[in-house]
Amino acid sequence: MTTPEIGQYYNAMTRDMSFKLGSYYQGLRLRYGDAQQMAFEHNQQQAAVERQRIDAEHAKAERTASLLKDAYQKQVQKNREGHKNRMSKLHSQNEASPPESQQRRRKPAPAPRPASAAATAGPSHS
Repeated sequence: MTTPEIGQYYNAMTRDMSFKLGSYYQGLRLRYGDAQQMAFEHNQQQAAVERQRIDAEHAKAERTASLLKDAYQKQVQKNREGHKNRMSKLHSQNEASPPESQQRRRKPAPAPRPASAAATAGPSHS
């Protein structure tokens, strides 16, 4: 065999295999769809699922933040009411009795001693 004959056989075999492979690929596309299109659609679906997951996580985080904010506001309101009640009780007690600075707390003066007791109660040297 000569080299040109080998080249012709090679070209014929390449065309034949190319035709067979093309026919096989075309059959697959007709049966299952375009592989690139399927990969693109698969990626689109995966992206949609990921967006849904992210949206769900975000919604959960917002609900949690809202619940925590409401609980904090309730506790603040409860603390304010408790403080207000304590201050009003303290204020009403202060109005009922004058402050200590206004009350005169003097020690009672000692009772005067009778003159006869004073003379006898002099210094004793026992």
